[in-house]
Amino acid sequence: MKYPVDGSLLEDKIASTVHMVIETAVELGTSLATLERNTRGVFWWTSWAITIVLGLFVLNLLVRVRTQLVELNEYQSTFQRMWLEDREHDEELERERRKRDIKEGKRISPASVRPKAQLENYVNRILDEEEDSLDEDDLPDIPIRSPPQPGTREYDEYLAAVRGQLRSLRTQLAETPE
Repeated sequence: MKYPVDGSLLEDKIASTVHMVIETAVELGTSLATLERNTRGVFWWTSWAITIVLGLFVLNLLVRVRTQLVELNEYQSTFQRMWLEDREHDEELERERRKRDIKEGKRISPASVRPKAQLENYVNRILDEEEDSLDEDDLPDIPIRSPPQPGTREYDEYLAAVRGQLRSLRTQLAETPE
């Protein structure tokens, strides 16, 4: 390698090399600054795109929820209507049953009501356990005791006595004037 006699040539080479390195560094800095701005812009647009996509996703979910709520509301109104119809139907059946009971009650003759009232009075007097109100003549001759074991002769006699008393009560009820 030859060294120049004049030192200016070497200085010029060094200066041009330093100048070239500085230009490259400036270009690199400018490129990095541009890249940073572009990256920020891309990130900004990307974030907006993501926000829009998420917004549309949430909107889709809200639309689905709304359709489900509308459908649920329709089912609820249908159920309520059916429930009211069933209640009206049940009330109508209850009214018809009451009317039928009233008509059947009118069909019952006073003769059949009077013995029933007499039997109720008799049972009420027995249940009230008022010994003063019970006359010996009013009491049936059925022995009040626990029934004997089925299949025995005493059991058959007991049943015969009960049947006899029931027959006499039935004839008394039939003979009762209206």
